[in-house]
Amino acid sequence: MRGSQAAVPLVELTAGTSVAGRNLSARGEVGCCEYAVMIETSGERFIGELPPEVIKIVDVKCPDSGEPDTFEMRNLEALSETMK
Repeated sequence: MRGSQAAVPLVELTAGTSVAGRNLSARGEVGCCEYAVMIETSGERFIGELPPEVIKIVDVKCPDSGEPDTFEMRNLEALSETMK
């Protein structure tokens, strides 16, 4: 099946670091059309500018992960705003 003919109208963007940034909000606009959009990210980039319709999956880096300084702490607040 192609595009809008798909049985499940869902798009998941992974490798969040590469999708995050300047074009992230523009990509999220797909969620306002006929597809639900999920973005999975390492949490390195700020997700607060994404439209509320976008489902955000954020990998929180724990201290023992070896990458604790890469996590953007503002993402926790952005996620809690989404939950309200």
